[in-house]
Amino acid sequence: MKPSGTSWPRNPASKNGMFNAWQCIGGNGQSPSVGRIAIPPWTCGIRNRIKLATVTVINDKEAGSKGRGFLVHGGYILTAAPCIPWSNEGLMALDVPFLVKIITADGSQLVGQILAVEPVADIAVIGSPDSQTFYEASNAFDDFAESSERLILCDDEFPFGKSFPVHVFTHCGKWLSGEAVRWGGENESTVCIETDPGITSGTSGSAIVNDCGEVVGVVSNSSNSTTETAGRGTCARPCQSLPVWLWRAIKAAQEEATP
Repeated sequence: MKPSGTSWPRNPASKNGMFNAWQCIGGNGQSPSVGRIAIPPWTCGIRNRIKLATVTVINDKEAGSKGRGFLVHGGYILTAAPCIPWSNEGLMALDVPFLVKIITADGSQLVGQILAVEPVADIAVIGSPDSQTFYEASNAFDDFAESSERLILCDDEFPFGKSFPVHVFTHCGKWLSGEAVRWGGENESTVCIETDPGITSGTSGSAIVNDCGEVVGVVSNSSNSTTETAGRGTCARPCQSLPVWLWRAIKAAQEEATP
């Protein structure tokens, strides 16, 4: 959450303190770029791409519990740690495959393998199951990863204390828009977010994107709104919260996919 006694910065060029939907990070109204390709700001095409990249993650340990996740380059699905049936009691080991059920945007059912869980940052990564042990499941996951929309992880250094617009595709199929701001030191991996209405449970694991559809955070328990937080919460920045080997693999795949 924001430091005590500090007000949330607002865009002076926007009406009633809310963000202009066409204004991207940097506050100059220009579209940032990925590689050499300029990406237009918030459009129907970007919203549709996010919908198609979004999946449902089934937590078998809690009856009826479902979370969200989203596909990124490299064949990985990012989600929040509570969305997967993981355990911090020694039941997960590097040499023991830990599987999770996934439902894609078109209703297809897949099985993925949990590759990493960071409970402090509240982020988890799902990948293709081991092909030697789970041949059919691995092929199905790989086919999905190669043919589906993938989201780009933003690694821009946001200016401290300067807010920017963000959007979330909820588990109800609706869009929430608001603003985010970065607090703390240079190594701080948290971004504070504010939406109206606030994010509620069920949307955990969804991507938090900027106007250009780039992922700046993942919805987690700390992002969810309560009466006390009044629509405000925090989220981890994937580029600073993922294991180094995973972040390098995703970034390399992003760069390779850029013409």
